[in-house]
Amino acid sequence: KKPRVEGSTRPFSNLTTPRFQAHRAPAGAMYVAPVLALGLVLLLAYRCCVKILEHRWHRPHSPARQALLGAEDQDLGSPSDGEDSGPLMRLMLLVFHYYTPLYLVLGWLTLTELRDWHSLLARTHWLEPAALRASFDDETDLPSWWGNELQYTVGDKSGSGCLRYLSLVSPIFVVLTWLVTCCNTLRHVYVVHCKRGGVNSHPGHDSAILIIALPLIYSLMAFKSLNRMWMICANSKAGSLGDVVDFSGQHNWIARLVMCQLMYKTNFMVADVYEAMALFQFAWLTLSVIGAHRYKKKKANGEVGEDPTQKGIEALTVQGIYLFIFSCLLEAVYYLFTTSVEAYVGAAALHFTIKVQNIKEKVHFFFLGCGTIASSAAIGNVVTVELTFHEFLEEFRPSAKFWSTKILVSIAFLQSLLLLIPPLDTMSVTEGNLFYASLLCIECFGVSLLHWIAWNPAEGWYTALVEYMRMKGNEGT
Repeated sequence: KKPRVEGSTRPFSNLTTPRFQAHRAPAGAMYVAPVLALGLVLLLAYRCCVKILEHRWHRPHSPARQALLGAEDQDLGSPSDGEDSGPLMRLMLLVFHYYTPLYLVLGWLTLTELRDWHSLLARTHWLEPAALRASFDDETDLPSWWGNELQYTVGDKSGSGCLRYLSLVSPIFVVLTWLVTCCNTLRHVYVVHCKRGGVNSHPGHDSAILIIALPLIYSLMAFKSLNRMWMICANSKAGSLGDVVDFSGQHNWIARLVMCQLMYKTNFMVADVYEAMALFQFAWLTLSVIGAHRYKKKKANGEVGEDPTQKGIEALTVQGIYLFIFSCLLEAVYYLFTTSVEAYVGAAALHFTIKVQNIKEKVHFFFLGCGTIASSAAIGNVVTVELTFHEFLEEFRPSAKFWSTKILVSIAFLQSLLLLIPPLDTMSVTEGNLFYASLLCIECFGVSLLHWIAWNPAEGWYTALVEYMRMKGNEGT
């Protein structure tokens, strides 16, 4: 055992550190980012499967309906188009659609994170600075700068209570965000149920449901990142943190600090991927509403078919968004892979970790450049289309919907600038991350309320979009 390091490495050693009852470290502290990323991939596959089943079921004279209802019971459905295909099966298709496993998984991840958070609070007496200092008593090789890294959390510096209380109220807003988002989704599901035909027959509500989940996913990842930062402050060894090593192969606080900060970064990258997908859904809705109005205008003039320029407009607009999605996805996959290897393989991946560290700066600026160019192209394309065809989008109210989709990125950027302004610029990286994640948990609740206002399921463009998509489907066949 190494001798205990004294002197400058223990800046708080002169403070009285009472003895606290030891609590068993939680066995969990799950690394949520790869779980959520895999869950989203499986969710998209599940969504496609259910939509195919739904399409076949609602199709008139469907073999699936004949097998389940019997040929003599086909009159249970709508007499002409088969949209009401048996109340029980129609209800089951609505209940077990993709949004049900989405909210169940997000609810489970939220509860798991709240359990880990409660365990951390129990060990640290609700983030009491003295209890946090006590968690470092057995650490033998702390660096000389560790006190500066935790000056507002472990130390007694003026203003240290602000971060603590801001973090303590964050879980309340995470739960509220889940409730508001879930209720907002149920509004759209209920409207689809009343209109009949299934989610597949109402693409406007389908895309709105995907977009509405954005603040909940961001809130969950922000809360997980918040928890990781407090695990640094509490010197936690929960979960895979007990296995990580530094470049010398030693299990110490510095290795856990670096790993938690990597996990913090990766959590938000997964949220950014979903945000890019939400932007694609918004762009698709905007283009479809424009196409619906142009089709309606041609129909009023006695013309038939879709305007031939519509496909060109759609293709040019989504090119930038596809680039943005690819950029976010590539960055998230890289950091998910490298961080997961370091977290779960531990000392056996030391050579891999050193290689990753050697190219860390180059990779950072590469993805920064890709993201800047791709996001500028994506947002520029959407704004250009919105301004050009604004007369077709009055009923759609694109401004509120656009900001509800993109405001989280704007908030994140402004908060990053806020950390450069005194007195916030005196905070360390860990404490700045704490402030950033805590505020984002609270702001996501406000964004969920904005989604409630912006994505009203009673707006008339949802119905117009159904007719337009049906026309496109008939032309395709």
